[in-house]
Amino acid sequence: MNKLTLCVIFTGSFLLQSLAQVNIFEPMSANIDFIHPRTYSSENGKKYNPESFHTHPDFGKLTFGAPYGKNVVEDISKRTYDSRYYIDLDNPTYFYIEKAAGPINLLKDGLWRAIDPTLHAVSPQLYESGTQACLTTLDVAGKRTSFKLGEVYFSFNNYKLRVVNTDNSVSVYQSNWAQITIGNEGAYITDVFPGIDLKIIFMEGGIKSDFIIRENLHVKQLTFIDQLDIPDHLNGFIHTSGLVANGPVIFENIYTGEAEIKFNLARCHDASGNKNSWINPYTLNGSNLEILCDSSQLNDPEKVYPITVDPLVTVVGPISSANNLMGSLPSPSSCSNTLNVTFPGGTTPWDVSAYWDVRTDFCSDDYLDFGAIIDCWMSEAQIWITSSCGGISPTAAPGTIWTCTAPTCDDYGQWNPTLPFASSGTQSLAQCYTPSCSNQNLSFTIRSNRSYCSNFYGYDNCNYASNSCNVMYNWRVTIQGRNAETLGNTATGNGSTTIAAATCASGTTLLNPLAQYGVPGYTYSWNTGANSSTLTVPNGPNTYTATVTDACGTVRTATFTITCPLAVNLSTFEVSHSGDDVLVNWTTSFEKENRHFIILRAGNNFQFEEIGRIPSQGDSESPKSYSFVDRNPLEGINYYQLATIDINNEEKLSDIRSLEKKVSSKPISISPNPSKGSFTISAVIPENGDYMVSVISIAGKVELQQMYSFERGSRSIPFHKLNLQKGTYIICIRKGKISLEDKLVVE
Repeated sequence: MNKLTLCVIFTGSFLLQSLAQVNIFEPMSANIDFIHPRTYSSENGKKYNPESFHTHPDFGKLTFGAPYGKNVVEDISKRTYDSRYYIDLDNPTYFYIEKAAGPINLLKDGLWRAIDPTLHAVSPQLYESGTQACLTTLDVAGKRTSFKLGEVYFSFNNYKLRVVNTDNSVSVYQSNWAQITIGNEGAYITDVFPGIDLKIIFMEGGIKSDFIIRENLHVKQLTFIDQLDIPDHLNGFIHTSGLVANGPVIFENIYTGEAEIKFNLARCHDASGNKNSWINPYTLNGSNLEILCDSSQLNDPEKVYPITVDPLVTVVGPISSANNLMGSLPSPSSCSNTLNVTFPGGTTPWDVSAYWDVRTDFCSDDYLDFGAIIDCWMSEAQIWITSSCGGISPTAAPGTIWTCTAPTCDDYGQWNPTLPFASSGTQSLAQCYTPSCSNQNLSFTIRSNRSYCSNFYGYDNCNYASNSCNVMYNWRVTIQGRNAETLGNTATGNGSTTIAAATCASGTTLLNPLAQYGVPGYTYSWNTGANSSTLTVPNGPNTYTATVTDACGTVRTATFTITCPLAVNLSTFEVSHSGDDVLVNWTTSFEKENRHFIILRAGNNFQFEEIGRIPSQGDSESPKSYSFVDRNPLEGINYYQLATIDINNEEKLSDIRSLEKKVSSKPISISPNPSKGSFTISAVIPENGDYMVSVISIAGKVELQQMYSFERGSRSIPFHKLNLQKGTYIICIRKGKISLEDKLVVE
């Protein structure tokens, strides 16, 4: 037999990671659902990516591995096979470097594509994985899953069930996929056979399937028959040895002798939590792969339903390297794996997020226990992380470690959580490194051991290939860095602040640029000519700037604007008729350092001019009242505004008030007024002739203009349903020097 070679692409499912991000101790969710991957806008993508990457297939997309809880954009030009680079859109002086122990990007057609094993809908009945070395598919109509090997497909999970009943009669059932729920990670089929569910999970380079027998069916035997579709270049056989009698099933390339498909042992376990599982035998009849479950298991009174039949973890090959995998050792011993990240000079390491994929299996020393084997649970995997500068997470490790908490982890399987930023000790992993102008090599080590399962005669010495208990399949860290900034500005680093002085009559203010996250020492250059790190300036309205340069030459600017206290709090400002005059009244609730008030007036041209001044009554926190009389208001509508002038000659303007000049008798009137667009103009015409009647908006726009021939005397002009917007209009009747005007309000 040719030498057996297997391949796993060493990264966990991105979806599985995202599901665990809610709780770092939570295992893969049993719920199947679609989680929409995050995206970023084309505008943001173009801002942070070179133009040649604007047409990249992944432009605008984020993987599930993008920094958790952060609004980011990826700079695709910085991808390598095991790293990605992101910029924080909310705080662009923050950046993130994601580095994995194995590939997270795949070189395809000359481009680094993000590896994505999760499902995407091609049609309502067909789903395919994203980019990965071997495409995987879920075909609902065909009731099967597939691997694409070059240009051909290896299809499986196309089951029928043969049942031997208690009376020795035989029933055969075809799978029923009517009750299927599909999500990014796979599918859950309820009652794929009567009383039996099927869960299918898509992982990178693999598809895992579980039959879940929900209750005792009271039968003698169940045989699950997978009707395989095998490409011509593959030859299948059941691998046996002195240690293993029942599987796995291998499909080799007949030309190269390399294994391309592997069905792992047909392992089963119940829900008792007793750590015991067992292996059911495979039979390969042509293209039918059979898994046998007999009455000794199905009807054992000590078994607790549901019983899970876990026949398939399908992987494709060949393996190129296993350097990034490791096994585990019983506590207090541990295995370790190190990642080195090149961190850019001139920036500050700030925090670390981590992800790992631990897979648990059998206890090595119980492997030959007459077909019954002992599980090593997910909850027995123990993890902690260190950095070469002395950081550690969690902070009390190794006395305190990251674990998958019971009872949800009291089973073998897969534990792949995300450790978020700002978790216990994660900042210590980064901040123990001193900022430098040169690129730094930041080194992070993950350490793993287990709380159960002893060594198997020394064979599980951190080697994943000889370790059947806890195995580290992949892990990665994301380093959060910060660029230089002043005054806490995380957008550009160029800070600004407005300082409200308590008084502008006396006193000083201390200005501090608060330069951080660059590389000390800093040099300072103020617009006053000073070069100190801080500057004391006299109170008064002014703007100061400090140019700050760190030791690496990074330049930031801090801008300070000093304002004086509000001179007046204006409570009221009103205008009213007083005979033929206009009375202007206003009140203040407090005044401080106010010099005087200026009364401004404008006509229809809105050109305001000063018509009077009133001095301030002095500083006060009590209400003050003022008035001014306009003895000569303009013809038509008058507009008034109040200006307050403080001791530094700073001016603040009030809102505008308007009032029409009062006349003793009116030769023109409008009814109704206000109106909704229908009204009648009544006018006393002084002489015979042709008159232009106009409706003009307050802004001077002519809305209606029409010529009428009038005889001397009283006349009425009706208008019906004019399309006028809400507002104030001037109604004019003109002939030569004769001009009759009135104001119309439309509501």
